[in-house]
Amino acid sequence: MAADNSYNPRVYREQGGQKLVVATSGRVELAGGVVRSTGSGAILGSSGLSIGSTGTLTNSGTITNSGSGAIRDQVTAITATTTAYSAAIPNYGVATVGTTSGRKKVKFALSAPVAGAKVDIIAISTGSTGQLGWIVPAAGVTYDSTGNRKLTVVGKTSYVSLRGLSATQWRVISASTDIALAGT
Repeated sequence: MAADNSYNPRVYREQGGQKLVVATSGRVELAGGVVRSTGSGAILGSSGLSIGSTGTLTNSGTITNSGSGAIRDQVTAITATTTAYSAAIPNYGVATVGTTSGRKKVKFALSAPVAGAKVDIIAISTGSTGQLGWIVPAAGVTYDSTGNRKLTVVGKTSYVSLRGLSATQWRVISASTDIALAGT
């Protein structure tokens, strides 16, 4: 009997069984089950896509939120207890910064940027003088093209939004009026 060359499935397992292929106009429907990747921590189920702490979602198109869901930023609380540098402020999400120190001013370290990353930094407490201190980026990183490497944060209502332009440059997108840039 001759092979039927008219049979061209759009979804098939390659010979040897190592790869499932979804060809043009083919589709996979998930009817209540779960697709789980043990390598990246990604899970696709009826409640949506979940990416674990080791996973990365890469998108070359548009991500549209057409339902009642939301895309939320991670919030990280950074508290300085001495005038030495605090733990690094992450280069993404929302960071609340404050101090429990009675010292006049404290220092916060900011992680190096990644192009396109955004971080919002919000002051929530200050030292005994009512001033918080400085936010200094990683070595070799500046806040703008003029070489500024220090943000002075004055009050507990101070905020600054930064966007990573490259691996060596943050750009101030918006800031409260009491935020000041300086060279060092």
